[in-house]
Amino acid sequence: MIKTYNNVTLQELNVIAKEVACKIKKQDVIALYGDLGSGKTTLSRLIIQELTKNHNLDVLSPTYNIVSIYNDYIYHFDLYRIEDKEELEHIGINEALLYGISLIEWPQIAEDLFTKYSIDIKITINNKENRNIIVNYKS
Repeated sequence: MIKTYNNVTLQELNVIAKEVACKIKKQDVIALYGDLGSGKTTLSRLIIQELTKNHNLDVLSPTYNIVSIYNDYIYHFDLYRIEDKEELEHIGINEALLYGISLIEWPQIAEDLFTKYSIDIKITINNKENRNIIVNYKS
């Protein structure tokens, strides 16, 4: 199932986060695609807060850490700086895919590892305020 949202403001991402979060279960992958500054981390933060039922949870961009873990089973990856597939094993992606929920920004290098249910989210910047978002619920 594919859902398209047009002219979404960053503030309106809450609705999408709630819809996505209610469909997620362990071993799912949420792959987030989009240019720098498109809202991948913001949407990831909202989904993680929804999954943990903690809307005050401080969810930071994992750009420098590469991975952040919440509630021992929610993994938030940023693979922007990963240059070689061998690095994926060292950051624990295989464990995350087997036992947790994985939100992955810049997932292109790891796509062949996604064997379970996946939700692909593509964010396109319209202008400074608005985004188009396509959510593909793969089965």
